[in-house]
Parts: sequence; structure tokens; C-alpha cells
Amino acid sequence: MAAERPRIIEEILSAQHVLGQLLAQRGHSPLLDIHLTMQQLKALLVITTRHGATGQELAASFGVSLATVTGIVDRLVAQGLVERHEDQRDRRVRRLTPTDSGVRLIEKLRDANSAGMRQLLEHLDGEELAALSALILRLTDIAQGLEI
Repeated sequence: MAAERPRIIEEILSAQHVLGQLLAQRGHSPLLDIHLTMQQLKALLVITTRHGATGQELAASFGVSLATVTGIVDRLVAQGLVERHEDQRDRRVRRLTPTDSGVRLIEKLRDANSAGMRQLLEHLDGEELAALSALILRLTDIAQGLEI
């Protein structure tokens, strides 16, 4: 079995890629309606998941300069998707938080992905759903314990 692991992992990754492509082709993706660059979308996603991130944290995450992140954040602020707030402990630090519009945009993207996946899951029987659920929960536990 150990010799088969790399092949099986590649099969899973390949199938995941194909599944993502098929889901993207099935319907209109709200991603196509967004007027953000990929960097802006990534920044919004990070800011939404790490409520209270700083520009320096974003710059480190993306491997870019603080000046680059400042431009990205300026455009997100101008579009009403992100707000800057003074840090309560250190007034020199500016924290970034998503606005309600920013949160709704990220939720809309997640919901669109969930809808396609829900449609597929409806075709699995109870035993298959239980097995898949156990595996997804196991992967989630592993991911929570790792620095990915």
C-alpha cells in the first residue's frame, strides 16, 4: 500500500481539479461579475478570514511590499469592501476589517461553490455521504493541526 500512496494522492488531486473545472462550467459563477483583481480578491479573502489583519501581515502573506499592499487596500476601501481602524493597543497600527459588503461578497462566492457541490452530493447514498463526511472531517482535523 505504501508504494501506491503517491499514485493515489495524484489521482485524488487530479480528480479534485477536474471536479472544480466541471463545477465552474456548470453555471454562471459570481466570480465573473466581480470587478476586482486577483490580488484584491485574495486580500479581501484574507481580511475576511483574519478579521483585524494589518497591512504588514498581508504583505508578509503575499510576499510583497507594504506599499503594494497599501495600494490594494486603498482600492478595496474605495469600493466599500474594507475599512481601516486604529488598533486599540497601539495607535500606530491600522487594522483592516471587511465591511458588510465585503463579507457578503465572499459569502456569495462560497455559496455559489456550495450550491454546485450540494447538487453533486444529492447523488450519493447515505453510506457514501457518511464515508465522505468522515474523511472531510478527518482532513479538517489534520489541517487544523498543521501550518499549511
